[in-house]
Amino acid sequence: ALLQVAGDGGAVGARVTGAGFGGCVVALAERRRTRDVLGALRAEYYERRGRKNQMDEHLFIAVPSRGASVQVI
Repeated sequence: ALLQVAGDGGAVGARVTGAGFGGCVVALAERRRTRDVLGALRAEYYERRGRKNQMDEHLFIAVPSRGASVQVI
């Protein structure tokens, strides 16, 4: 359900990742579409399931960074 909703909201792609209690969904979207994707997830998933109070702790935007690196001096 979440993957479909993210795609319908404008995500270029989405997948379930992680392990344990269902993992999490990572959705890739153009910067200009991120609010659309979040809005779709809020309306079509969280609000429909009576989980409106959980949205802010579970939905967030992340941006890529350089990550870890090794520098030789």
